[in-house]
Amino acid sequence: MPKDGFLQSPAPFMDQTDYCFSKSGKLWGYYIPHLVAALIFTLFVVGFVMRSVGWFSAAPGDLGDPRLNSYFLEHVWLWASGAKVSLWSPNFFYPFPHILGFSDNHFGSVFFYGLFRYFGVSREYAFDAWFVIGALLNFLASFWALRQWRFGLIASALGAFVFSASLPVLMADNAAQLNYRFAIPLAWFFLYQALISSANQMRWLYFGISCLFVAEQFLCSIYLGVLLVYSLAAMVIAWWWIFRNKTMENKKPFLDQFKVSRDQQHLALFGITLILVAGLMIGSLLFQYHQIAREYGLARDNAEVISMLPKVGSYLLSDRSFTSGMWSTNLGWFAQRQENQLFIGLGVMLFLLAGIYGCYRSSVAPIALVQLGKVAFISLALVWLMTLQVSGYSLYSALLQLPGINAIRSVGRVILVLLFPIAILVAIAVQAGGSWLFSKGTQEKSIFVKVSVLALPLLMLMPESIFSRHDTTLLSSWQERMHKMEQLIPSVLSSDAILFVPRSGAEPSWAGELDGMLISQDLGLPTINGYSGSLPPGYPDLGVSARARFEAYAKLKQQPEGWIDGQLERVTKLKINMSWLKKNEVVTLRNKPIATNSEKINNQIFLVEGWALPEPWGTWTVDHDSQLLVPLPKGDNLNELELNIQPFINALHPKLLVRYSVNNGPLLSRTWNLDQPQSAFKIPITKNDVTLGYLNIQFHIENPQSPKQLGQGEDTRMLGFGLKSMTFN
Repeated sequence: MPKDGFLQSPAPFMDQTDYCFSKSGKLWGYYIPHLVAALIFTLFVVGFVMRSVGWFSAAPGDLGDPRLNSYFLEHVWLWASGAKVSLWSPNFFYPFPHILGFSDNHFGSVFFYGLFRYFGVSREYAFDAWFVIGALLNFLASFWALRQWRFGLIASALGAFVFSASLPVLMADNAAQLNYRFAIPLAWFFLYQALISSANQMRWLYFGISCLFVAEQFLCSIYLGVLLVYSLAAMVIAWWWIFRNKTMENKKPFLDQFKVSRDQQHLALFGITLILVAGLMIGSLLFQYHQIAREYGLARDNAEVISMLPKVGSYLLSDRSFTSGMWSTNLGWFAQRQENQLFIGLGVMLFLLAGIYGCYRSSVAPIALVQLGKVAFISLALVWLMTLQVSGYSLYSALLQLPGINAIRSVGRVILVLLFPIAILVAIAVQAGGSWLFSKGTQEKSIFVKVSVLALPLLMLMPESIFSRHDTTLLSSWQERMHKMEQLIPSVLSSDAILFVPRSGAEPSWAGELDGMLISQDLGLPTINGYSGSLPPGYPDLGVSARARFEAYAKLKQQPEGWIDGQLERVTKLKINMSWLKKNEVVTLRNKPIATNSEKINNQIFLVEGWALPEPWGTWTVDHDSQLLVPLPKGDNLNELELNIQPFINALHPKLLVRYSVNNGPLLSRTWNLDQPQSAFKIPITKNDVTLGYLNIQFHIENPQSPKQLGQGEDTRMLGFGLKSMTFN
């Protein structure tokens, strides 16, 4: 253990820490632990980290949260580099202010992203580099902490691998804000040193450094910052329990344990300064988030938080593991299944149990490591029990009475913090196992036996992670979407324009929302698109009209009459147009139905605005307005476009009235009722339409209804009619 001289370099092979290879007296006995540790790190980089970014050809995750994190990183970087942007009010969800407080902000890690952007690296590759650096820091920080505790090279490297690459870490693929965790092992290490230090001045210093790393974790991810505090509090309780007899024997008054001699006061004062700085950092950050939560009335229901707490089955769930994948499908239903992928791996679990056994039943490990292991185990058990949900009940309900705690919804992410005490216990198992095997008769053991024992923990701890499946999306997909947005920008764009990308096609609503956010960020313009951890109050479901979004702001801020119309005049919609269709050589054929169901995804390109996600039979209109844009087939004698329509009418909603125009022509109307629910909807094609080469059909549904309003289910979509197919005759 580091002594009170502060962070002395760990002596190699101390306490038989590297399988007693050093005892062989051979030169190879010195180098084998170094080579094996280097191999573990190499496998971590090659087999886990680089696969998560496709060797810089892909980004971790899908087109959702990773691009959202990219937006936040770019925003904070732009602010730090002097661009005219408001730190807490990015230009999405316009004109709502202070919306950075709806999610994490990356204040603690943006430096690494900005470093690459400063040297001209594109945002996509800078994001990948930022992600890789975070993963490497996680490994190096945990390895350093374990080495400072006198774990051997091999045990430290394997412990670092467990912390940095166990199966739960895969959740960072789609939640990149969880990737930067290097402050967790450092905060753990320095707080533990503060607790066991015999010198008061060092206790202050260690505690100050620990607080600084806690603050850093808050700046990297508020979620993990709060969950780290849970773990550190449990560690203090565990330390008191383990050392309670020694503590009670100490007859010194409590305050005397913090007094320092005059010649050592500078260390204590420095530690106190660090504590105050860390407190100021955390306090100012949480105060800002608290103010934003009050401004918008953001709060989560305690029952919702309880429902998302991990169950016992959560710790057996990992859909992307080749081992637990065999039984994961039989574990039942989970709210937010992605957040419940908490299985640490079969090999890690076995070594965790061996580490616990080594702390309580084995006498091989040094006493200092046994005490550390017991603290790690008890703290792990305390947090696990506190956050566990059984049939809707949990001890965590007590914590939810504290202000602001219910803002942390996905408590299962605590596993990313608990991986460090797990790593400690795994390292103890690795180290104690090797020491036990070679404690006697080392010289008599053959090299084959030694290598076999050396390979066992590598084969049990690493393959599950290395061969697990990463979710990735090609960077070219990011770039193609931005290229598409650039093509849709009008040749003349007002300097006070507000951008809006309506939902179109078969994509989920958040895909277009993020397109709008990213292109508006590149252009330095506001957008009413938005996607984050929360929505502004009264904000409609993503994907609906621009007017509904402005109405939410007008209601919240009590804007005067006419304000909404003024804002709508500034809106520029970036949506599919004929110019784009021609550039991409999109064509149609006559006398051949163009299906609009979920099996014909490519045909969704014609459903420009105001349509729901496609279903197996077709696609519904949603809300009042929708648009259909279809290029005409080549050739003469085109007569009509026949639409195969499914109107949303029933006994409770017997009539549907639709007004429409073709190529900005006169306003026409069409009515469906229960007497003629399936009559053909034929739109004549005029000579002017043929000259233009397309049909631009604007629909306005006068009386859409949602099934929920009619008491026919939970579907809240405002449905008009469903389009099954269309045919040129």
